[in-house]
Amino acid sequence: MTRDHIFPQSIAMPVQRQINFILKQVKPEEKSKRKTSVAQNGLQKRTLCGNCNNKVLGTILDPALEHLCKETSVQLRNSKFLMNFVMHLEKVQLNKVARAVAGHFIAHDDNPSHKHLLVKALRRYVLNPDQNFPEEYRFHIWLYPFKEQAVMKDLFHAQLGSGYEPFAISAYKTFPLAFAFSNKIHNPAYAIKGTLDITEYLSSDLDEYFKIQIDARSVVDRNWPFAPIKDGAILTSENGSITTKPYMNTKPYPY
Repeated sequence: MTRDHIFPQSIAMPVQRQINFILKQVKPEEKSKRKTSVAQNGLQKRTLCGNCNNKVLGTILDPALEHLCKETSVQLRNSKFLMNFVMHLEKVQLNKVARAVAGHFIAHDDNPSHKHLLVKALRRYVLNPDQNFPEEYRFHIWLYPFKEQAVMKDLFHAQLGSGYEPFAISAYKTFPLAFAFSNKIHNPAYAIKGTLDITEYLSSDLDEYFKIQIDARSVVDRNWPFAPIKDGAILTSENGSITTKPYMNTKPYPY
């Protein structure tokens, strides 16, 4: 197996990052273990074969994700100085972007998830170029101008007294964009302002280009989806969900 940068070096500078495991079971034997660690060159996992890592992701899919993130970063910076808050992102290969995000999201699992419905569907989607995005799921994208990164899996949101079934969502977040896979939204409370559901534009045509419009003034809460809405709750389990942030080894005062 080869090492995959869960957040590719082409879109996330490989600096020291503190990794926080945000969900842990109560296990007496792990009481003394640390819940944080430090990665020297970003979060890496030895979970992909050479073909998937170097060819499928590195050669075919990741360049489209890199283009989208770099174009967003440039326009986000310009919006602060030119006061042009609506970003027009052109020549975006959405079908490659969705597959690249899915591939790195799957690569984060330390152990194979053969029976996990979402992972199973995404694995087929990534490895079969002729396959459309799984019809039972939705793909979201939103502006994420923050330094923290996150891989969040299997979050089931429920709004108390709403009468709706729980809303399932998993997310992949790194500057300047966040992405998520979810089931269909039935409760309108989970149609979060600032998020774009682009599922209907996805197809098996990897080379198709799109133009995306994002309003830089509509910034989604940095904690979404790892935060409940009003009168809401989150159901989840131990699943390897993590957050990372730049790490600086500073000496405590006084020196």
